Amino acid sequence: MAVKRYPDKTCDVCGKVFSKGTRQASRWNRQTCCSRTCAGKMRKRPLGERFWAFASKGRKNDCWQWNGSVNNNGYGRLNRNGRIVYAHRLSYELAYGCVPDGVDVLHRCDNPPCVNPTHLFLGTQADNNLDCREKGRHSCGIRPRGERHSRAKLTERDVKKIHRLHGEGKVSHKLLGEMFGVSRSAISLVLSRKNWSHV
Repeated sequence: MAVKRYPDKTCDVCGKVFSKGTRQASRWNRQTCCSRTCAGKMRKRPLGERFWAFASKGRKNDCWQWNGSVNNNGYGRLNRNGRIVYAHRLSYELAYGCVPDGVDVLHRCDNPPCVNPTHLFLGTQADNNLDCREKGRHSCGIRPRGERHSRAKLTERDVKKIHRLHGEGKVSHKLLGEMFGVSRSAISLVLSRKNWSHV
C-alpha cells in the first residue's frame, strides 16, 4: 500500500514551510502551525486575528469556508477564553456586534462551515425549525420526500409511468422492477402508495 504524502504548508505564525508527510488527512488539512510552540502563540493572538486565520474569505456573495476545527455536523468551532464557540456565531458577532441571549445565528445558505456574515441572520430555535422544514432538510426530523431523498432511485416521472403501465395491466411487478432498476417489493410499495404517496 502506497503511503500518501501531503503537500508542504506555510506556518501561519512564523512563516516556516513545513511538511508532516503521512498525517491523517482530515487533521492535516486543518493544521496551520508547524509546531506546538507556534500553536500556543496562535492561541494567544487576538480573537479576530485567530478567527480570520481559519476562514477562507472570498467574494461577498460566496460562502466563506471555515478551515479550522469542526463538530460532527460540520459547524466550525473556535476556543474563546477556554470555551468552545461556533465559528458562524463568532463571525456574526465580529461583523454586527453581540448576539442576544436565547437567539441563534442561522444560515441562509444551509452550508454549516460557511462564516460569511452576509449569509447569517438571527432567529429563535423555532425559526430554525421552520426554516428546516420549509427547505426539506432531514436533520430537523422531517424526512425529505421523493426525489429530494438522498437514496431515491426513482423520479416522479418514473412513478407516474409505473402507475400508468400497471393500470394498463400489461406489465408484472417483477418486470416493472427490472425496467426501473428497483426490486419487485419497491414496485409493490409504490403501487400500494406506501411509498411515493404524494405523486
